Amino acid sequence: METDFPPEIVDLIFSWLDTLRDISSLRCCAAVDRNWRALARPRIFSHVMLRPVFNRSTHTVVHFHALLQSSPDLCVLVKDLVVDLGGLASLPDQDLRTAEEVFSSLVHIRSVTLRGRVHWGGIPLDIRHALRCITTQATRLEIDSLLFSVDMAVALTSLCGGINLKHLTLNHVECHAQLPEERVDEVIPPQCHLKSLSLTLGPSALTDTLLALQQARTPVGVSELEDISIFTSWWWNNAPIHDFLGLPSLKRVSYGPGYIRQQSSLISLSQVQRVFLTTRVMSDLPSYHSDIISWWAGVFSSSDIRSLEEIVLEIAMIGLDHDVCRELDTVISKLNLPVTIIAVQPHVSEDVIWSAFPSLRERNRLQIVTQSL
Repeated sequence: METDFPPEIVDLIFSWLDTLRDISSLRCCAAVDRNWRALARPRIFSHVMLRPVFNRSTHTVVHFHALLQSSPDLCVLVKDLVVDLGGLASLPDQDLRTAEEVFSSLVHIRSVTLRGRVHWGGIPLDIRHALRCITTQATRLEIDSLLFSVDMAVALTSLCGGINLKHLTLNHVECHAQLPEERVDEVIPPQCHLKSLSLTLGPSALTDTLLALQQARTPVGVSELEDISIFTSWWWNNAPIHDFLGLPSLKRVSYGPGYIRQQSSLISLSQVQRVFLTTRVMSDLPSYHSDIISWWAGVFSSSDIRSLEEIVLEIAMIGLDHDVCRELDTVISKLNLPVTIIAVQPHVSEDVIWSAFPSLRERNRLQIVTQSL
């Protein structure tokens, strides 16, 4: 069956389905005729997720290998790859060779996500080598929940050696080998220069990562960093972030400390154009919320913020303290900047935010966005 839809309508349909990642509908479109199939296939296979099946007795990488055997051209269509590493180590030898063959065949990758609560060292060596080859191609790399038996500098060096890497995300990564304090490491020349860095880590891993990057103990350069996001679940001595906030290239900062102590130093925002601060990662104890809102007020009242253009605050606390919020309201309303507050429901309603920030409301500088927890 041949279709006679105007080309611009067809492009709009496929672009919309691709944006939604509606693979089921894209497959239906591919069955319409040869022209639509040619348009649908690159979108269907541009994003591939490989994961364990059922009780981890097998892995979809084995199924994907069978598909590549019948349609080898598909390997050049894969741009974004997500690999759940769970179950890979327990695959039979034949399936491990199959997995290695699949990873080695993907040569046009732009984004890689490696996830799974597994030890990197427990994955067979050939698989790790093939995955490293993929990560060296990517401009975007996300590592989620992996465990390493080496320090963070070595872990980053093993996976982040590609010259194309621009965006790095580390979520809940743990390294169980610490560098002795007296150790002096050789400076490694940067092979890539990040544009964005996102870290959601425990306090120890967060400090180790920032120091490894700052001290050039990895091939990852940060001198051109434009966007940094730092989130942690408990109290963290935030001193390691200060050098990053002074980078001339830095434009956007997102920060969510888990808990604030009196000795937590205020961050400087002199180079920053947009700042995002959140309470979402904190404990639900109201006293912690009051501390961090007061800390926010101190940041905006004490920092040199001559470049700041936009403030976004995400509030997800139970028992919002209006007195503390009014202190923050007074400080940021004087900046005469647009302020967006994200009210995370069900803990915080839009009405609560309106009443807690009267000065911003009166100056017509406040926008409220609601979001579900």
